[in-house]
Amino acid sequence: MSIQICKTVAAACVAAVSLAVSASADSAVKLGELNCQVVNYDDGLLKTEITLDCSYVDANGNNAGTYKGKIGRTGLDIGNIKTEKFTWIVSTLGNPADAKIAGTYIGATGGASAGAGAAANYLTGGFEGKISLQPYSVESKSGFGISLAGQKLLLEEVQG
Repeated sequence: MSIQICKTVAAACVAAVSLAVSASADSAVKLGELNCQVVNYDDGLLKTEITLDCSYVDANGNNAGTYKGKIGRTGLDIGNIKTEKFTWIVSTLGNPADAKIAGTYIGATGGASAGAGAAANYLTGGFEGKISLQPYSVESKSGFGISLAGQKLLLEEVQG
């Protein structure tokens, strides 16, 4: 697969996911940023499971919690692509004072890689279904291939 084709597919995937969230992003309140490292990656042709260790930083830049996550993806995943980390902008359509980011999220992802690459992710759910993880979620990738899938994230706060 040529590098130019992968770049074109990646750009199209990022644009499609970004368009899906542009309307809700205008009225959402930014809560912070969720940064996740991949600790386990179990991939197949149509199903992928990703285990994450995450840290949450609030909108003021303060450490606001540690989380464990598990992403289940179902869809197209062709090639040898490994995701290394995720970064999401966390926002809410509800009252920011009531927001908690632990919960279940659903959404979509798309991306491509030719050596190095990127993907966009959009997830919504969490506290009362009013939290969104938006596609600043640039996913660092390495390998060769393309992916387009539905996904579900289970995010749990680590007590300690």
